[in-house]
Amino acid sequence: MLETLLVKTEYPAHLEKNFYISELHMGGSDLDFKLMDHTDHAGPYKTLEEARKMYKRLISNNKMFNNWDFMIRGPEHKKSGYKSIWYTPEERPEY
Repeated sequence: MLETLLVKTEYPAHLEKNFYISELHMGGSDLDFKLMDHTDHAGPYKTLEEARKMYKRLISNNKMFNNWDFMIRGPEHKKSGYKSIWYTPEERPEY
């Protein structure tokens, strides 16, 4: 029944070129800890580097936030062969 709520939302065209710092809302164990929703808390940023810099300043350096509850959302890209709108807050090597 809840699976019908987990459909991919289509983002307006003006959001596809910008980056946002988003809080992830995950389902509980009864929902296999799937992503249910997200809330944008900061942005838009024109570049990924700018978003990562602000992520470090706003989230990583703040003891009030759990940094694993936040990600950077941006234009769709291919990551390890899969399309994704999520970017890692830190620079990581591609595999």
